[in-house]
Amino acid sequence: MVSPHPHYEPLPYPIGLITLAQRLSQSIVEQNQLRTALQRAEALTAEKAQFAANISHEIRNPINAIQGLCENALEGSEVPPQEVIQKILHCAVELDKLIKDVLDFSRLESGAMILESLQFNPIHEFEKTVQRLHPMAQRKGIEFIATLNPDSPHCVQGDPTKFRRIINNLVDNATKFTARGNVTCELKLRPIAHAVHAEIIVTDTGVGIPPDRLEHIFDPFTQAEASTTRRYGGSGLGLAITRKLCQAMLGDVHVTSTVNQGSQFIATCVFNTVENPPPYDRPDLSGQRVLIAGGNTLSRNWIASCLNFLKAETVTAACNHEAETIWSGTALSDQPFTRVILDLPADTSPRLPPIPKEKVLLLTEPGLELRGYHQLSKPVTLTNLTQKFSSAVRSFEITSPTGAAKIPTRRTLRILIAEDNEVNREVTACRLKRAGHEVSATVDGSAALELWRSKEFDLAILDLQMPLLDGIELATSIRSEEITTRRRATRLIALTGMAENNVAQRCRNAGFDDYLTKPMRGSDLIQKIDEAMRPSAAETDEHEFVSLLKQASEDEIEDLRIAGRAFLRHSDQLIEQLATASNQANVPELILQAHGIKGMLSLMGCQELAKLASRIEHNASSPIAKENTQQLIHGLQTLQETIRSSGLIPHGQTQA
Repeated sequence: MVSPHPHYEPLPYPIGLITLAQRLSQSIVEQNQLRTALQRAEALTAEKAQFAANISHEIRNPINAIQGLCENALEGSEVPPQEVIQKILHCAVELDKLIKDVLDFSRLESGAMILESLQFNPIHEFEKTVQRLHPMAQRKGIEFIATLNPDSPHCVQGDPTKFRRIINNLVDNATKFTARGNVTCELKLRPIAHAVHAEIIVTDTGVGIPPDRLEHIFDPFTQAEASTTRRYGGSGLGLAITRKLCQAMLGDVHVTSTVNQGSQFIATCVFNTVENPPPYDRPDLSGQRVLIAGGNTLSRNWIASCLNFLKAETVTAACNHEAETIWSGTALSDQPFTRVILDLPADTSPRLPPIPKEKVLLLTEPGLELRGYHQLSKPVTLTNLTQKFSSAVRSFEITSPTGAAKIPTRRTLRILIAEDNEVNREVTACRLKRAGHEVSATVDGSAALELWRSKEFDLAILDLQMPLLDGIELATSIRSEEITTRRRATRLIALTGMAENNVAQRCRNAGFDDYLTKPMRGSDLIQKIDEAMRPSAAETDEHEFVSLLKQASEDEIEDLRIAGRAFLRHSDQLIEQLATASNQANVPELILQAHGIKGMLSLMGCQELAKLASRIEHNASSPIAKENTQQLIHGLQTLQETIRSSGLIPHGQTQA
């Protein structure tokens, strides 16, 4: 029989059998895929179950400790009350940290985490974070060193809270797994094109991570070993949160590690540059010759690089004996040292070299004070080091080891507290009374509004969740009545236990000056009050433009005069366009005008008015935008009068 297709060989098997084989093969592949997916799901379920068990354990431990401490105290324990309270506070801090981790991870997983875009100083945010972390390393006997490149930009656009969280997570993780040696945190900030690239490098001498676990430690619910949680505690979420935050900020985080030698984490993120950053006064240390001795090599070399950047000449020595030799060899030369920096170890009583005390700056652990010596507490930061060597303190006035400036005496404020929780209300009132303020407290928003109507208050602290009238409604009512009755504005601070991302925006829209998230420390509350009560430009006796003119250098004065003349030339038009956009409720135009005015005011050094313009720009559609715009217009008119009275005239005009 001849095949109808002579060019094709007949198939050796029936077509049906081949089709069956293909289907069987496909079915096997699908079954393997299903089996793999099932195994992954089971593994994830097991991880989540383990995570739930870990979280339960981590929560129950401090709760059990708090209950036990309280019961012992009530039963007449001989343990000093101060020690009991300190232990309870430690447990509460651990609980708060755990809750923050879980909430942050939940928001990141659901895509609800929103990045803010704010102007901030990355140097200050870095320094505040490492200073807060230093005591933890100090308690473990670990040396903690934090450095950054001295030419770092002082102003970027981004999310400072997330930036601090990345640093905090990495340093906290390194300190937890390091029993001896040191932890270093290095920040490198580099402007590239229209962005600033940040690289955070955290290195420790801890337990290290096995090679087969390196790729998994950033997975949620995971730690390097199953026993890690039992040995060191923690939720296993810190590094997962860190990676997601870095990725959200256009970066990532990677790790290298050697077991029993330590680990190094490198996290990156990207910020936007700021077109007109505020001026920064960098001291010129030309002619200063500084000898730096002792301490860690990295720390010693970093201090030298910072002083070199400020145009000082530096020489380093590994120990006090070497420093003494170098000092003696140059004391009678044409180029003697003007200053000597000595790093004192915490665990010894070193013999200080015979160098005049007035020439010596000691780097010491917090709490250590050597009478008659100039001191700077660790961790040494670029800001503190710069301040010590600035022209204002070049004579090295004798200060406390912390180098902190004396806090001016606070004036007594009349403060209203609206808080429905009895314990929170009592604690807050006690804190404020201890600080010397007059306090009136109420249990709900409606009662608070009536009390506010009957009495003058400098500041009101309002809980957002209250019966009858919540904090947002209360703040809106207060701001509305202030406009209607022309009453002096009351500073408003919100208290919230909510972890929503839009809480800051809601507070701004309602007219709050600031907000605090519960649980809060007493020092945080006092700091917020101090910040909120700083006088605005309109409240000071002298306009900030005039103050800046008096303090500026010759070059800066000329720049300010040029900016002032340019402002006078365009100010009438700017005010008219701003008023028109506000009256017509033209949101896009209002944003455009506020943005332009903000840039001009920043250039002139009028920071308070610039902040007001920024609030209008970012909240142009809110109910309070119209009131803010009227305030800005009044401020611009005042600025016009101030500049004219200083003798400046617009460009293109001549004086009569």
